[in-house]
Parts: sequence; C-alpha cells; structure tokens
Amino acid sequence: MALAFDVVGEQADPVPVAPVPGAAPWCLGLVQLNGRLVTLIDAGRLFGSVPTSPGALVRLEGLEVETALAVDEIVGLLGDEDLGAADFFFDRRSLAAHAAFQAGAAAQGSRTATSSEAVT
Repeated sequence: MALAFDVVGEQADPVPVAPVPGAAPWCLGLVQLNGRLVTLIDAGRLFGSVPTSPGALVRLEGLEVETALAVDEIVGLLGDEDLGAADFFFDRRSLAAHAAFQAGAAAQGSRTATSSEAVT
C-alpha cells in the first residue's frame, strides 16, 4: 500500500488502543496521538484479508474523521516511478471517498466497504 505524501500527517509507534464495542472488524478502536483522539484502522483487514501486526501508526490528514492506519511497517518514501508496484495507492480524494473514512463508518460493522470497493 502506498499513500500520497499530502495525506500523511505523522507516523508514530504503536500506542494502547481503546476498543470500541460493535465496531467494524477493521476498526481497532481509539488511540490518542499528540492530544488527538483518533480512530485506528487495521490496514491489513481493510485493504486485504490478513490482520496487521502493528509496527507503526500513520495518522491521515484531510479526512472527515481523525483517522490513523495501523501498518506492519513503514518502508519509506517512493518516487512516482515506484508507485505502480504498490497493491493500493491512496491520495486525499480516494481516501475521502472510501466508505471506511466517513463519519460513523466504524459503527456500521461489516456493512462498510472493504478492499474490493476501496478505490472509486
């Protein structure tokens, strides 16, 4: 998975997660990052099928909901020529359009879109 540079707000080490009862399977819960309460999404479950072994958190910018992705690792910055190798590429527009990043989506349980509907 690759993210456009302008949607990456910050990266952080994993922090304690407060689970949200009844949340979608891809929603790990809520975390506090630099004083912000943020919904934490398991990138592996949302965009694939294998749960993430969180090695890092990536807080996303410019979305309707304060959101961070739990990812296995952050590899680094990619040039435009490398983006084709990513399974998924998300910029601000595609993330904002994804059902999982809408207000109230995590509370909708499994009815919310997964990877097959990720990019519109």
